[in-house]
Amino acid sequence: LISLDKDEILSNIVSSRKNLDKLLELSQEILDKFASDKKKKNVLDFNDLEDKMLKLLENKEAYDKMANAKNPYGDGYASDRIMDDIYYYFHKDEVAKPADFE
Repeated sequence: LISLDKDEILSNIVSSRKNLDKLLELSQEILDKFASDKKKKNVLDFNDLEDKMLKLLENKEAYDKMANAKNPYGDGYASDRIMDDIYYYFHKDEVAKPADFE
């Protein structure tokens, strides 16, 4: 077992601080670069998704904003209409033409 007196321990801590500060600085640079790249590519990782879901669960205003947002993918029935159109295309003699078929 190594035996150090109080002054030696303090000296070791002080001399290690520069290395620890540099390690913390490098770690922050990596996190900042990662966040910047995600933002540029418009992607989310698991932690981002978790954070956003917790915000929706804990913040009624955020939830209401999400719940009332316009859906960029339509009204939720686009796939049903597509299926109706495909079915009509192959069974024209058997079924009525869908209202939105072109």
